[in-house]
Amino acid sequence: MHTLEEVTQRVHAEYERRLGTLQEKLSQAAGATGADPERLLALEREAAKALEDARRAGRRADAVEVQVTAAVEQLEKAHIELHRRSETLRQKTRTLYLIDRVLTLDATTDDPREMVNGLLTLVGDDMGAQRCSLLLLAPEEQMLYLAAARGIAPNVPAGHRIRIGEGVAGKVAASRQPLLVQDVDEAKSHPLLRDEHFTTGSFISFPLVYHGALVGVVNLTNRAMHGIFVEEDIERVRLLALVIGLVATQSSLPERMLETLSVD
Repeated sequence: MHTLEEVTQRVHAEYERRLGTLQEKLSQAAGATGADPERLLALEREAAKALEDARRAGRRADAVEVQVTAAVEQLEKAHIELHRRSETLRQKTRTLYLIDRVLTLDATTDDPREMVNGLLTLVGDDMGAQRCSLLLLAPEEQMLYLAAARGIAPNVPAGHRIRIGEGVAGKVAASRQPLLVQDVDEAKSHPLLRDEHFTTGSFISFPLVYHGALVGVVNLTNRAMHGIFVEEDIERVRLLALVIGLVATQSSLPERMLETLSVD
């Protein structure tokens, strides 16, 4: 762009210089006593031609500038799109790495506590949630219990019960539909949050379902760098929730983790 502007300015300056010289010659010729009419006419024609050439060159330069500006805008858009795709690929690579780590953990440990913490780390780290919790189905009818958490109030212990249909996690479990709250101000006044331990600000609460059976609920909030969860994040959590539901079901994790808590 700078080079184009410099070239355009030089072209205009050159034509203006030539036109000025011709006009000066024309004035001198017109003011001279006994000036040759043919010479005067030739100078006028040359000046008119130089002026028209300058106009044409200016129009061409303007057209090229418009094209270059449009090309630069397209290049900037392509750069932004490339960055977006690169970031998406980076996120997918990280997600696959975390899933592989969880599956490896499932194959190498019998400790339910390690498993629930690993599953929570999978979704929490992948989504950048500084505050998150994993609730699993309790043996009591219509109840969930807190299996693992990070960043929540210390007075909410592992094993804490949540009735299905009550609070954010309970309603998500009942409906089996994810809940996304994006606006922090909206979240502060959200009717489900008045007595809720597990969600603040922008958050996602997602049901864990495997082959039609409810396994639990995962809650994500306090995204790193004050980020806001968006609709695209729901699809990312959907994949992670499938992995969590599969691993938890196949390893009978809800029952085994509850046994561990009762021993403690």
